[in-house]
Amino acid sequence: EWSATINWHTAYTWIANDLSFIGVIIWMFLLGMLFSILVKLSLDNSKVAIILFSLIVQIIIFLPMNNVVLSNPLTFMPLIIYLMVFLVTNKFSVVINKGEIGL
Repeated sequence: EWSATINWHTAYTWIANDLSFIGVIIWMFLLGMLFSILVKLSLDNSKVAIILFSLIVQIIIFLPMNNVVLSNPLTFMPLIIYLMVFLVTNKFSVVINKGEIGL
């Protein structure tokens, strides 16, 4: 018997089950973009960005092993709530200049 709370497994297949294999590439790109934005805003001492940064780092570290943040309600709900607060309170635009992506 396979238990998700005992055995380690990759999160890529879990994401592919919901989004398809092409969706995994798009999901990882968007996760990388969010990570880049959070790094820049965390250095400016944005409290919400610092909290989200710690949760996104956990997601990135545990991707090859397990889906720790999204499979546990104690981390999933704060991620969703702080992500909504982050999206409502921060106005940012993605500017692409000469192949370089920035805020």
